[in-house]
Amino acid sequence: MCGIAGILKLGTRATTGIDITRAVEAMTAAQIHRGPDAGSVWTDPSETISLGHRRLAIVDLSPRGQQPMRRPGSPYTIVFNGEIYNFRPIRETLVKDGFQFASDGDTEVILAAVEKWGLVGALERIEGAFAFALWDERSRTLSLARDRTGQKPLHFAISEGCIVFSSELRPLLRSNLVRFAVAKDIVGAYLQYGYVPEPDTLVEGVKKLPPASFLCIQEDDCTLADTQALLARCTRYWSPADYVELPSWSGSYGKLVNDLEATLREVVEQQLACDVPVGVFLSGGIDSSLVAAMVSKVAALETQTFSIQFAQTGFDESSYAEDVARHLGLRNTKIRIDEEELLASVKLQSPLMDEPTGNPSYFPLQLMSIAARREVTVALTGDGGDELFCGYNRYRHLSKLLDLREWRYARALAFRVTNLMQENELLRELAATALRSRFPQLNLEFALGRLSGFLAAESPAMAYRSSMQTAQPGVLRDLLDCPPKDQPVGEAWGKGSWIRRMMLDDMGMYMPGDNLCKVDRASMKESLEIRLPLLDRRVAEFALRISDGYLLRGGKSKAPLRSILERHIPSSLIDRPKMGFTVPIADWLQGPLQGWAEGAIGNPRINESLGLSHEAIQHLWHTCKITGRQNNSAGVIWATAMLAEWVSSINAREVFRGP
Repeated sequence: MCGIAGILKLGTRATTGIDITRAVEAMTAAQIHRGPDAGSVWTDPSETISLGHRRLAIVDLSPRGQQPMRRPGSPYTIVFNGEIYNFRPIRETLVKDGFQFASDGDTEVILAAVEKWGLVGALERIEGAFAFALWDERSRTLSLARDRTGQKPLHFAISEGCIVFSSELRPLLRSNLVRFAVAKDIVGAYLQYGYVPEPDTLVEGVKKLPPASFLCIQEDDCTLADTQALLARCTRYWSPADYVELPSWSGSYGKLVNDLEATLREVVEQQLACDVPVGVFLSGGIDSSLVAAMVSKVAALETQTFSIQFAQTGFDESSYAEDVARHLGLRNTKIRIDEEELLASVKLQSPLMDEPTGNPSYFPLQLMSIAARREVTVALTGDGGDELFCGYNRYRHLSKLLDLREWRYARALAFRVTNLMQENELLRELAATALRSRFPQLNLEFALGRLSGFLAAESPAMAYRSSMQTAQPGVLRDLLDCPPKDQPVGEAWGKGSWIRRMMLDDMGMYMPGDNLCKVDRASMKESLEIRLPLLDRRVAEFALRISDGYLLRGGKSKAPLRSILERHIPSSLIDRPKMGFTVPIADWLQGPLQGWAEGAIGNPRINESLGLSHEAIQHLWHTCKITGRQNNSAGVIWATAMLAEWVSSINAREVFRGP
């Protein structure tokens, strides 16, 4: 993995006197954590375009793999962040067609693939996690492209007649072209979901290239007025919804399991192909255990696994992970994380995030990355299994509620009962008592609020998304100067069963906006590359054609993955309720982080710059302190504190305003 940056002047529209080489040098230097091994900047002789790169060497560690890269006699120059896992078979095909290569890595293969098949043809053939910028000196065209599921980020903006782009958000501010101003219309969406839905960012005028998309800009293009116009030019080259329309898997369940295992083995074997040490993040759950099992079968060398050992025994699953590793013959390292270390990480790292997240699991993941990086440069994980193989319980439960919504009278009755329970404390307490034995961690007031929003939503898509919101509508109305920006529904909700639509919606919004973004930021901050075999295109396209009946065979989620895993690991090691680790933010905000939170959200000027009512946020904070863990507002306070810390750090540190 690496960090990339660049600036393209849009002909005569660019402000005179801009030193794009110096600006890109500053942007590239700001990403040294993404690429500590080497860095370089290339500028076209006409000083129209400048491309920068920071390298984390994974394959072909020699200087021949350094970027920006250009093949002799080729019109293309590239800066590339990521890895192409199938570059070796593509290279073999190109060699047969007469291509010669000076390096042994994947970057030069992309260049040759574009020469042979064009940009779209190359994108259709490569498998991997990537974002790259490609300059064609013949047509004077810059092309930006991103991988299918959005594993690697790419931010861009138009400012002072220039296209400015970077792997991260903060380096754009270092260019001295992009000025920092909070996008107030996006703050509401961030608080609503606990993350920034793509393609938006929290900086005004900055967007992210959508997953599975490319964008081509000619140097003399006079029609691009702003970043929104640039975003409208993006072309999608792959869509998971297309595979749902294809006929479902028609073979037997046994053949499905055999073919899926063969695909997973091929993918894992390709992702293990590195010139640096590789490990596996192992939680002891189905997805990471399956990846570890595949690694144990195809790895040429002993592979190390890493698991988190939490001090809180109620959340600690490291013993299960250790049992799985031992059974597979892998060497496991426990990374112990105690509460004091987590608390210190929150205080230290929250101002330094590239963009804030309300997902508190960012902090244990970063601490795990710090420890793992001492031993390996690459780690495989099981991320993506839930979204592709129907792993979240909400898919099954909410599909029944979505059916209920379709019955007008049943929906009206349920809505009436829900509101009645919200208004009547006695009814609410009776229901809580009845449910407490089965759901000990249930916050009934919060659950009722979500159910009410689910039933009142205008469409099934918005009903589903309401069930995932961090903040309830009433809280947001009091807090925000302007309502949250509506997120487009897209094509996910026009095809397939309710379960399939929810899974597709998560692949398009939740997964890249929250989970994948968190994984990239937390790991790359420590110069650790994370690889996600379950999100490989071949696995994804296979999963998208599996029927709901096969995914939930036997009444269990992720049935095909379980069936493969049971061939390698005794079911007793994995067939258990998953604990999951939930950061106790309500307790922390009442206790050890109370002073931190109070300082973060207590600045009226910061709150005003975010479009937040200072009085409303202070009232919410007062309620949170009084009611503690039963309060519904802890998640909103947490997300607001993260946002305020981030804004304060940028305002206070001139290093992010210019070179």
